[in-house]
Amino acid sequence: MRPLNSNKLPGLLTAVNCYNVRSVAKVQDVFTATKVLALVVVIVAGMAYLAMGRTYNLQNPTENTSNSPGINKHALFPLKTFDFFKNV
Repeated sequence: MRPLNSNKLPGLLTAVNCYNVRSVAKVQDVFTATKVLALVVVIVAGMAYLAMGRTYNLQNPTENTSNSPGINKHALFPLKTFDFFKNV
């Protein structure tokens, strides 16, 4: 059996939606639960990592940084990418 291509997944979900809407709701619930579980795993792993005392990356967070405005403009690029400023 060949693996399912990601470009065929929307078509499969559309076909299942046409067949039975409740089935798609259950699939979406599974996807949402999986995403939340992955997020919880990352958060718990990070907290455990900090609890073990591995905080050497947090000792000097501004080391080797600059106050130049040219450098800080890159911090706003993700906001510009998602049209944040059009919505404000």
